[in-house]
This record gives sequence, C-alpha cells and structure tokens, in this order.
Amino acid sequence: MPTHLRVLPGLLVLALGCTAPPDAQAPAPPPAPAAPASAPAAPPPAADKPPVPKDTLDKQARARYRAALADGRALHRKGDYPAAIAAFERALAVDPDDPRALAELGWAAFFARDLDLADAKTRAALARSADARGKGAALYNLGRIAEERGDKDQAIAHYKHSLQERPNDTVRDRLAALDPAAVVAYDVFTPVPLAGPFATLKAFCAGHKTIDGDTHPCDPDAPLSADVYDGPTAIARGQAPILEARILWAPGAPGLSLEAEVLIHLAIRTDQGWFVSQPVVDIYNPGAFGIHASLKATALELADLVAGGAPELRYRFTLDHYDSDMGINEYEQDIDTSLVLCGIGASGKPSCTGAILLESMSERDVLFPDQDEPGMKHDGLHSERFALTAAISPDGRIDLTSTDPVPDRARPLLGSHPLAFP
Repeated sequence: MPTHLRVLPGLLVLALGCTAPPDAQAPAPPPAPAAPASAPAAPPPAADKPPVPKDTLDKQARARYRAALADGRALHRKGDYPAAIAAFERALAVDPDDPRALAELGWAAFFARDLDLADAKTRAALARSADARGKGAALYNLGRIAEERGDKDQAIAHYKHSLQERPNDTVRDRLAALDPAAVVAYDVFTPVPLAGPFATLKAFCAGHKTIDGDTHPCDPDAPLSADVYDGPTAIARGQAPILEARILWAPGAPGLSLEAEVLIHLAIRTDQGWFVSQPVVDIYNPGAFGIHASLKATALELADLVAGGAPELRYRFTLDHYDSDMGINEYEQDIDTSLVLCGIGASGKPSCTGAILLESMSERDVLFPDQDEPGMKHDGLHSERFALTAAISPDGRIDLTSTDPVPDRARPLLGSHPLAFP
C-alpha cells in the first residue's frame, strides 16, 4: 500500500501539492578536533521510480482541468474572486478530490470574505493533501481564516501545525505576532524537552494527541508494517542516564488505521521514567492519489558526541517520497536523509533537536511525456541534489558544510550552531 511521509518539525522538503499562499516564502577558545556526527555524506543515488498509477483522466478531461485552473489563478490575480471561485469549481467538476483546486478555491473564498466556504474547501484540501508543502499551505490558510474570525487560539494552533509540516518565514512571522514564545520551538537546532515522565509508554499512549490536538490513544506494542517503517526500533539497554530508547508509533488522526497515518516519536527511559519526543515523522498513507513513500532508519544508537556528559542518542533516517499528479501530467520525487540528536543536560530530562537535513535529491518532471497536448508547458520542473557534512565538536557545536551548490531552502543549515541540551 503506498505511503506518504513527512518530517516534523524542521526538515526542509519540496513536494507536489497545493499552491502556497501568495505571501508565503521561504570569542571562544579554539575547539577540540571535531567528532563526526556522521560519515561525510555523498549525494543519494538516483532511485527507481515507483510504478506509475493508471491515469484515470483522458486527455480532454486533463485539458479542461488545466484550463479551468489557469483561469482561476488569472482571475484571482485580477481580484475577481467570485469568478475565480467559479473557475476552480469547473476544475473540481473534472477532479472533485484534487487538493490543489480545493485549496485555491478556499483561498479565493477567503479574499471574497466567504469564510464558511473558505474553511470548508481548505479543510477538504488538507484532508486530501499528501505532501508537506500542501498541508503546510492549507494550515496557514486555516490560520488566516481563524484570525479573520477573531479566534486567536485556533490561529496559533494552525500556524504551529503548519510549521511542523515545513518551515516558512511568512507562517513564522504570523505566529510570532500572536505568540512570540512559540516560535523558538521551530529552530531545528534547538533541543526541545520531551514530554514526561510517564511510568510506562501505555500511560503516554492513553493521553496521546494527534497533530491537530485530538486525543487518540496509541498502543506501544502495536506492530507496524515493514512497508511503512524499516530499520532499528530500539537500542540495547544502556547505562544511566539513558537506560533505554525506542521508536514509538501513534495514530496521526482519529478514525484512521495505523497504516493510514502514523506519527513516529522517539521514546527515552531514564531513572525518572519514560519521556516522549514531539513527532519526528508523520507517515500518511492515503492508498490513492499516486503517492508512494518509504522510511528507512539507518541509525538508532548511543554515541559520545559532546564532551563532559553522558552519551547522546543519534537517530538517522532516509525518506523516499514520490507523488504523481495526473491533472498536470507531472511527478515529483524527493529522497532526504536527516539526523535527530537527543541528550540530557543539567535538568536531568531528555531533549531532542528537530530533523536536521543532511542529504537531498529532488526532481520534478513530466509523468507521461507522450501524452502532452501540443504546446503544453510545464513550470517548475527541476532536478537537484546536494549533501551536507555534519561534525560535532566536543565543546558542543554542530557544524554543517558542503562542497555542493546548496539551494536557498537549505542555506540556513550551513555554518556553526550551538548544541546545548538543557
């Protein structure tokens, strides 16, 4: 069964999906010799594309869809929002479940001040969006709708969820205006304290909340299909302060099976009990929409990374995400390797960084080259790969360098960053 995977919070990812909103963007003593956090990273090899799903739209239907979508965007730019809504509705008449058209209809309705329609269509887009960019954009739009309705708490929740999906300066600024303290948690290099302690993981699971804040219990003993997760799930019992560590999976939304949407957490046991991280990865498996993804963990281990303290926990994993879009006859594939570091400082409680991107391969291309109509244009096609080398110095800094051209989306990762576990 195909899966979709997202990294939370802090992995910078490109993926197909809803169009982002128009205003969204993107002297100490010399340290001792650095200890590598991982071997120098080589660009990921090209991967075979998953089987292409059968195209359920004929050429004429795809042409009608693309024409309606283009009309809607042009009308939106002109400020004719009612006409833009009508155009997006024509696109949805061809493909009722298309998250892109749903999101853009919702955004046009927001500007038309039809907040009920904006909310309904944006939530429908969110439910059908499989990639981090699409979900992040829809959540931002829901935040704007909540602000317009005067619901500050709901707007904050939507902006936080949006930033968990993907970093974005516009969303960060909007959240900072409403809750300045909340923004600190979305710096990928700043370790975030884990929840706990819990006497058992079952105690955590009893009150587990999904990303949307809904209470939905998990089962710490539930099996997870190898199609969803491959790699180490626990470490051998260590010595204090980290006595045990494991992967914990939990449902991502009420009413869905574990394979349909699953949150991946890191769980650490100390002499105080169990502590559980924020979701590191959200694996969404719609079983449709031309989406296929897989997660492979390559390291879950204790290692002495920072001098003068207890061993830290290192979790490294690679995600391979493929998303095809029949309506525009394109596909996108991303293969990203990321690193999460956890440690225990003076507080005696564990904390973990966000997912730090180390390697990336991303491409967007035509899905069926022989099925384009004459004169068909594809915007945004690309092929990109780069790798970062990470090293941790004993005095507690993580340095990321690269010999590759690094795109703007990943440039904030370069350089030296403090690594201090509270």
